[in-house]
Formats: sequence, C-alpha cells, structure tokens
Amino acid sequence: MTLPDDEEDTFERFVGWLYTKNYIVDEDSVEDDEGFWSDIIDDHVFADKTQVPGFGKAIINIALGRFKLGVVGPMNLSSVMRIYTEAPKASSLRRLALAMYECRKPSWFQEAHVGAEMAMVPEFAIELLKRFAGSGRQARKRRTLKADEFGDQGSNIETL
Repeated sequence: MTLPDDEEDTFERFVGWLYTKNYIVDEDSVEDDEGFWSDIIDDHVFADKTQVPGFGKAIINIALGRFKLGVVGPMNLSSVMRIYTEAPKASSLRRLALAMYECRKPSWFQEAHVGAEMAMVPEFAIELLKRFAGSGRQARKRRTLKADEFGDQGSNIETL
C-alpha cells in the first residue's frame, strides 16, 4: 500500500493504535510544541481522510489532555492555517484550535503581529470573533475544556 501524502510516522502511530487502542506520540521525536502539533495535525488529517473516528478521538484526547495540563502550549497560527486548509470543515481539530485561542489572554490579540497573522486564516478569525461576540471576553480556562466539545464522547482524557 502506498500513501504518498502521509508521513511514515503517522502510519506507524495509526497501526500502533489499531493494535493497542493507545495513541502515543513519541516524546523523543517531538522537540517542541510546534513538532507536537505538527504530528497531531498529520495524524488527525489521516484519521479524517481514512474515516477512522476512533483514531481521531484518541488524538484529540491526547492533545487536549496535554494542553489542559500545560505540557504543551496552544498551536501557533501557521498550524491553524494547516488545519483550515487540510482538515474538513466539521473536523474536531478545528474546534480544538478555536478553543485554544479562546484560552488566550485578551492582551495577546492586541499585539501588532496578530492582525496580519489572523488575516492569513480569515475563516478561523471569523469563527473566533463569533465566539467572542457578546461574551464579555475573558480568557477561558484550559481546565474547563471537555472532550465532548470536540465531538468526542470519551471522558478518559490522558493525563500523562
């Protein structure tokens, strides 16, 4: 089988998940938050493409668990752009990206570079503004995020 658009590591994590039902991102291969989110995006896009929702759910649970614990920071806007160009509109990964940015401090949105970066992902910016409209705009707390917000019904979020 050839999968020219997919990373070998993604397929290895998928096969590992098929046999064990445990999704594992190798800590040694991920040097920083950007590398972690890149693997998460690659794997979730693969799950969406192959229509294996259990794999996608496992990926979201790991990503959400690590984000809630502060092990990884929110994905950067270039990662969000990848999600908005590669993942389907109904992808739980899109909802996760939005929720992460809801957790940002309001002052972050006033930084000079943010407007130009948000302009690169206008659909994301619009969806984020809709969430903020009428909310009084206080930063959302990471720990209040729940898996069922992202289409995942599991409550067993990995805590490392």
